[in-house]
Amino acid sequence: MHLWNSTESISNQSVCSKPCMVSWRTDTPLFCWSVSRRWEYEADIMRSQLSNGAGIFACDSFAVLSEENWTVGRGPGERIGEVNTVVFQGAPVGQSKDGTAGNAELFIHAWDALMTKTFALQYDFVVKVDPDAIIVADRLRDHLRPYVWQPAYIRNCNAWPGDSDFPMMFGALEAISKEGLRMYKDNMWRCQTDFDSWWRSWGEDLFMHKCLRHLGVGPKDDFSIIGDGLCKKDNNCANSGFAAFHPFKWADGWMNCWWTATSQGVPKPGLPEL
Repeated sequence: MHLWNSTESISNQSVCSKPCMVSWRTDTPLFCWSVSRRWEYEADIMRSQLSNGAGIFACDSFAVLSEENWTVGRGPGERIGEVNTVVFQGAPVGQSKDGTAGNAELFIHAWDALMTKTFALQYDFVVKVDPDAIIVADRLRDHLRPYVWQPAYIRNCNAWPGDSDFPMMFGALEAISKEGLRMYKDNMWRCQTDFDSWWRSWGEDLFMHKCLRHLGVGPKDDFSIIGDGLCKKDNNCANSGFAAFHPFKWADGWMNCWWTATSQGVPKPGLPEL
């Protein structure tokens, strides 16, 4: 497979398997990705952010993963173009120990597809973003810059300090350095073996949090990286200290939050209030 570097002519982009982007940045380049179903609100949100070049599509490179092959849409201008999904093998989703989806195996497959079918490991940080989460890429770079070249991942939630699983990396925003992700890629089998069968009942974020620590990837705490209404009950899109906001499960609400976050708190005319 042809690999891109920033010195190549953009006219050669046709030889690069989609999805791919040329990164012209040298300042904490990000690879951002989401898993999305083909139907319902997730697809609507992905299409809306793509058409505006927002969210993950404002990162240096990006991918949308799905269990199905479908065309997400086309971004503005020539920089993004048409985006098709990267297909990965599905897995049954059960119920986790905290009552949420036990989707660890599903996302193990998704991470594997990401690392084998895209150029994610060429970027300083790889950021998994839920479709209902908004990210502001430039702010995200500011938060992640101190941890470049370290095997690191970001713990972004400490909702229950007395719980042995906290602080943890809440799944709406999972930021892992390329060094940390390479350690995961080479040794992930150890987590499945050492955790016995317990991991199958975990949510994917709990699995990644425990696995990365188990493999020696250093946790870095940044509880201001995301305004998460589920963790800290604060997802005020006008708060310029946050680099991400969650959850917004409808396309208009998602776009209004993004517009507010990137336009000094001024909502876009015609969109409903948050």
